[in-house]
Amino acid sequence: VGCESLYDRTEEPLRPYIGLGPDVAPTGRRSLGYDLAGGNAVGSLTTVASVAGTTTAGLSVYAADGATGVAYAGYRAPGDAASDDVWFGRADLVAAPGAWQEVEATGLSYVWTKVDMTTGLVVEAGPPTAMTVAHFSDSQGGDGPGLFTIGFGCDGGAFSMDALRVGSPGDVTTYDLEGLSTA
Repeated sequence: VGCESLYDRTEEPLRPYIGLGPDVAPTGRRSLGYDLAGGNAVGSLTTVASVAGTTTAGLSVYAADGATGVAYAGYRAPGDAASDDVWFGRADLVAAPGAWQEVEATGLSYVWTKVDMTTGLVVEAGPPTAMTVAHFSDSQGGDGPGLFTIGFGCDGGAFSMDALRVGSPGDVTTYDLEGLSTA
C-alpha cells in the first residue's frame, strides 16, 4: 500500500526474505523480512465480516534501526451496502529500534475518507479528528464488513514481521511465518 494514501504507491519489486530470527522470533524460528525503497508499506491485510466484532488485527515487527509504517482500516457502513463506497481510515505507525514489538490495528485512531471503489476517487471527507474503528462505525450507523492492513517500510528501513493475528475474544488465529519446504 502507499504510505501517504492507500493507492498512492510507487512501483518497486518486492523481495521477501525468510530467515532465522532476528533475535528470537515471536513464533517459530523464522520471520519474513523486507527492505523497501521508501514510500510504500508491506505487511498484513485481513478482511473481516464485522469490524465491531474484530478485536485483534495485528502483527509483530522487528526493525534493527526502527521503521515507520502505516495502518489502514476499511469499513462499509450499513447505509453504503448497496453502493461501491467504502470508508478508509489511515494511521501512522512507528517501530522502535532493535526489539520485537506487537502492533495492533483495531485500537488505533484513524483519519477517515470515503472512497468510491470503482473509480478510486474520494467521495467524502470524514470527521476532522481521528477516531477509532469502534467510534467511527458507531457514528456511521453500526457494524459492517471491512479490512485491516498494517505495513512497514515507509522510510525505507529494513524490517521483519511474524505472528500475524486476527480474530475476536476466544477465536484469534495467529499465523507463524516459517519457511516453505522445497525440493
